[in-house]
Amino acid sequence: MRDRPALIWWRIAIACLVAFIAMDLFPWHGAPFFRYTGSDPAYPVWNLGWPLALAIYDSRSGIHMGPFLYAVVPFQALVLSLIAAAAFLVRKRHNPALQATAAPPCC
Repeated sequence: MRDRPALIWWRIAIACLVAFIAMDLFPWHGAPFFRYTGSDPAYPVWNLGWPLALAIYDSRSGIHMGPFLYAVVPFQALVLSLIAAAAFLVRKRHNPALQATAAPPCC
């Protein structure tokens, strides 16, 4: 059975999400690529809000919250919940299982 285009797009979206999570958790850049004011280049720093510096983790001083964290995170949650609700409603409305597939009765 051939995959439906919507299923393929969902698989691509999930693969991208997994890739972005891996990029966040296992950064490949070293000390010269990302710094914040007051950091020591001898210790690695992780940007937890990639691509924006919403939260920064320094192994010596812990987590530093950015000023936009409190505005961006609720906005992201709102956008993701609206997308999920729209996908649910479209899927419920266009359910192919509800379509008649049998031939009409004869005579």
